[in-house]
Amino acid sequence: RPPPPPPTNPDDGPDLGTYWGLGVLALAYVHHSTCGFALPALLPLVAPDLGLTDSQGAALTAGYTLLYAVALVPVGVLADRADRPRLLAAGAALWSMATLAASRAHSFGELLALRTAFAAAQATQNPVCFSLIPELFPRGRNTAMAAYNAAIYVGRALSFAAVIVAGKLGGTTPAGT
Repeated sequence: RPPPPPPTNPDDGPDLGTYWGLGVLALAYVHHSTCGFALPALLPLVAPDLGLTDSQGAALTAGYTLLYAVALVPVGVLADRADRPRLLAAGAALWSMATLAASRAHSFGELLALRTAFAAAQATQNPVCFSLIPELFPRGRNTAMAAYNAAIYVGRALSFAAVIVAGKLGGTTPAGT
């Protein structure tokens, strides 16, 4: 039998597993923001293929943003009552499936329906993470939250990098990128 582990001292700081958890949450946020900003970034490339008007493109972006904002409060209530890691995992799975399905959309209606599901599923991310991270990092929570929140900007950058890659693969780029 191995000896029991030494008692943990809260002054020792988080262990490796706690940092791993923060990394997983941040990676989920990179995924969240990359998927969320990909369509607006790619609209100039995909709008002609889908026959989207400027108004429809704006509706896809504004509709997603509005529904996401409205869904945050009820999802926050759910996060107070449910198993938060499982809620986040379910949300990530659903928004991943909606993203995959959106890549096969052939019309404004299909894309709008998928963006609606996508926004509702993505609303799980922050209510869960904003409550878990302070629990994981009772000391240093501001640093942990800053590291987590940096992930949204990494995801945004990746979504705009997708425009360059898509343009190179498709032979055209919007606005000379």
